[in-house]
Amino acid sequence: MANYQIPGLLVGGSSLTLLLGLWSLRNFYTSKLNYLSNMSRLLFYKNVASNKQLFAMIIDRAEDELSKEV
Repeated sequence: MANYQIPGLLVGGSSLTLLLGLWSLRNFYTSKLNYLSNMSRLLFYKNVASNKQLFAMIIDRAEDELSKEV
């Protein structure tokens, strides 16, 4: 133990800890963005699917208005 260089170990250990911390932070944000993207896509398409009748009513009403103008 007397021959170990303490400053070298501290620099190596702290740099390794910093790199692992930055890597885990990047992975956390990447997975968070992927989760939010998938969730927003899922909610959008579920919302569109559940409002299918409303969209059909709006389109019919728009067609009626267009035919009245013509």
